[in-house]
Amino acid sequence: MVFSVSVSPRTRRVAKGTAVAMLMVSALAFSACAPSSGGQQGDGNSGSPAGEPTWDVFAAPSVGGMVPVTKDGDTVSIEVVGGQVVEIDTATKPKVAFASMGQGNSFTATSVKAAQDAADFYGYDLTVFDAGFDASKQRDQIETIINSGDYPLLMVQMMNVSSCLGKEAAAAGIVTTLVNVSDCNGSNLPNDQMLADGYMNGVFGSATAAAYRTFAERVIADTKSPSKAIVIAGPIGQPASDMMVGELQKQSAGSDLEIVAVARDEQGSYQYGLTAAEALLTANPDVNVVIADFSETTEGALEAAKSLGRDDLVIYDYGANQAILDAVDAGTVRATQPYFPYTSAYVAMSSLILASQGESVPRIILNDGRPAVGDTTDPVWVTKDNIADFRKAEY
Repeated sequence: MVFSVSVSPRTRRVAKGTAVAMLMVSALAFSACAPSSGGQQGDGNSGSPAGEPTWDVFAAPSVGGMVPVTKDGDTVSIEVVGGQVVEIDTATKPKVAFASMGQGNSFTATSVKAAQDAADFYGYDLTVFDAGFDASKQRDQIETIINSGDYPLLMVQMMNVSSCLGKEAAAAGIVTTLVNVSDCNGSNLPNDQMLADGYMNGVFGSATAAAYRTFAERVIADTKSPSKAIVIAGPIGQPASDMMVGELQKQSAGSDLEIVAVARDEQGSYQYGLTAAEALLTANPDVNVVIADFSETTEGALEAAKSLGRDDLVIYDYGANQAILDAVDAGTVRATQPYFPYTSAYVAMSSLILASQGESVPRIILNDGRPAVGDTTDPVWVTKDNIADFRKAEY
């Protein structure tokens, strides 16, 4: 376990929204019959591409236009970012690899399930490479995939956001899509610059710096009087958790919310949330706010609050699994900003496969691939006031 205490300087910024275009491409609609672990289509707040009728994911907000794709007989040519054209031989269905962060928590396990469901739906052979939340191991796995020549199609859930492996993969004849977080530190860049050279496309949304900035601003705006907070987040080096902690520390400076301690875990588990919350709340009895990344961690923090008799705590979650949605409904969690692990991975895998079949797909989808509502990519914010509108968690 790693406990680090940090006291932030005090400043505050207001994020600006980015306008995005609506791309209505009815010819590229998904239909899937494998049910997900939760969610229904059509409300823009939740839902996976599972179930019938056809689910038009490409009505989702996107930037960067459509990926140029052409087909000549059995050869499909796909233009990746930077202008390089990668050719795929489709005389037989190409094999697909998924470089996963790991399967040690329900978010990443759900991502793997969604990728497998999509591959099964289209009838493609998928091999999952589990990095076990080890960035060095994942880089070695991706190098193995590139050097093997066995996998013309690759989806990456990136651990090391500065790997910049897209050009190497494209040079080896591999078409690569990114899910959840970008590479070459793209998740910290403006929307139209999130993809580095060599990558075909990406499905992002709830795991970008902009999304974590919005989360931090929402928590701070909800803090009506001077408060002290602890943050319990996922593993050090895990891109999403790094961005969340960074944005909370940055945005809370100068506000009524003082972050007095930060704890980091290796996998964002219930047990760690319980242990970390008990330790930090005992050491800092004047803390009245708990902020947790990954809902299993939040579940552990809730149990710690209960065991310590701290029903006065205001608790915020990033993740929104079903247990946390129930806690929001009961009033024991103030609010949650959801991840959409099933939908984002299903959409990313499906776009990769469809491109290999000669279909043009969006370059960048910024709302995790959920059904579009207007042109907004703002993350969903679930409170007791709107819990009835948020149908069901994805994990």
